Amino acid sequence: MSDSTNFPFHERRRQQFLDEYSYEGLVPFFEEDVEWCKTGAASPYKPNDDGIYRARRSGGLQSLQFTTYLYTGGESFERMLQQLIATIELYEAAQVLHPQAIKLQLTYNPIFEIYEPEILFDLTKLASLTVLFNHPDLTRRVNACVEQKELFNDAVYGYIVTGERVSDTTVDKQHQKRYQQLIDAIHAPNKDDALKSMHSYLKDWYKKHKGYLWHGSHERFTDDENGREVNDSYVGYWSFEAAAVVYRLGLDDTELHQYIWYPKDMVAYARTLATEAATEPTIPQPEPPPSRYTGYSVAVGG
Repeated sequence: MSDSTNFPFHERRRQQFLDEYSYEGLVPFFEEDVEWCKTGAASPYKPNDDGIYRARRSGGLQSLQFTTYLYTGGESFERMLQQLIATIELYEAAQVLHPQAIKLQLTYNPIFEIYEPEILFDLTKLASLTVLFNHPDLTRRVNACVEQKELFNDAVYGYIVTGERVSDTTVDKQHQKRYQQLIDAIHAPNKDDALKSMHSYLKDWYKKHKGYLWHGSHERFTDDENGREVNDSYVGYWSFEAAAVVYRLGLDDTELHQYIWYPKDMVAYARTLATEAATEPTIPQPEPPPSRYTGYSVAVGG
């Protein structure tokens, strides 16, 4: 696959809202912040609080946003995968520290509060990316950080991580309303009907997520120290969950390319990975050496 970073920024970016000046300025910030979260500690709430748990957990979200930003900026899939793995490692570190954080009364909530719509959105994005990268091992690692097992019966999340229709309802009524057309696609009797539901879902995708912190972020500009306008809140608008469902269903997604938040090249990449895995030659295993056991016992020593 060609290296898209050789193209001018305005050609390689995946959404037109992103400008090169903001991108070049924000990438080092993301890199430094995520790196600090791997080893640093947030300011203590109280004397016995070392802040490590909060640093790792917030670092996971920061790293996930960075992964999204890299995609929007036209970076390679290999670069994205590296950041995705770093994201999961931070959440795993937070999961290990979680019992101690509860003991210190830093939190009573799980790592992923699935009844908070925006947190569930981020978790579903994370799981969807592991599926689109064809890394079931990473999907299992994400699932291991989810404490509320009822999520695995969620109509959207459950289908994305397993490829099986586990339910036709979501864990929360808000989610049901927001994702109903996506659920309809999952349970459609045929691919034509599934595609129609995907159209309905993606057509109003941006509007459905009104109220989320990232909604409208492409219009938020501030002046930097050089007096230039920068946007340090927009990381990209992407329906990775729709891409994961399309990939699982095996739909012809050509008609869906019209929606700017549909990550069409991510789906194509997932299919390329799946084809390569299916056609990879099996390495022949050597025959085991003949057994030297004769059936007779041998005395040792004596």
